Amino acid sequence: MSSPTNTMNNWYYDPNTNTGSYPWVNVGGIYNFITTNTGRGPYGFSSGDYMCYLQGGDLIVMKFYGTSTWRHTVVVTGLTGSCHDYTKIQVAGHSPKYHSSLVNFAPSYFYALNISGYRN
Repeated sequence: MSSPTNTMNNWYYDPNTNTGSYPWVNVGGIYNFITTNTGRGPYGFSSGDYMCYLQGGDLIVMKFYGTSTWRHTVVVTGLTGSCHDYTKIQVAGHSPKYHSSLVNFAPSYFYALNISGYRN
């Protein structure tokens, strides 16, 4: 969104100010946005810890193991084998160190966010 008016419910990043809306800069925010969005932008559903619906471009959000604290979000870049094997789920993040398999983020609770579409 080029002219954001609601920083809590809209999804945007402004490269000029290096700021973004709550769903853009907060893991819990993106989870809530994707799973409840009925307006403009991406929308989808969470299949919880079931990873077999994932496709390239979907998201995986994480919580620190043993807590309810959100940790990180990565983008699925591919599956190279069984969806039950976290070494076969390839993901990318915001730096080269985060371009690897999902197993490198253990121990974490993983939640699949399946992107169903995008509304203009």
